[in-house]
Amino acid sequence: MHYLKIKWVVVIVVIALLACIGGYVLALKSGAYERANVFVMTSPFIRQQLGDVRKMRLHPFGYSIRISGVSGHAAFSCSLEGTQGNGELAVTLLKEVGVWRVSSATLNGQSVPVLKDDKEQI
Repeated sequence: MHYLKIKWVVVIVVIALLACIGGYVLALKSGAYERANVFVMTSPFIRQQLGDVRKMRLHPFGYSIRISGVSGHAAFSCSLEGTQGNGELAVTLLKEVGVWRVSSATLNGQSVPVLKDDKEQI
């Protein structure tokens, strides 16, 4: 009987682990994450602080994506590696009429200016 309890615990742990990995991969492949990546690579403020960003790494549990039809909300927490330094980014995006837009971002706790173009295009 004890063996069956252990077996079910292992099954539940494996399912939970697969769900976490699947969620992480889906977040990386999402349109919201792609838009956040474009924002990071083109932000003059981020370039000034870190130099050219070579790597953007999503934290394992640093994402939230909610989508309902053509609208949605996403938030990401990422580590950035630049040619002149490293930083921690928090970025929030809104999806309206099927288009993801950056609504706010912070780099190392400091507000990152969101340019008009970032709010209007993907």
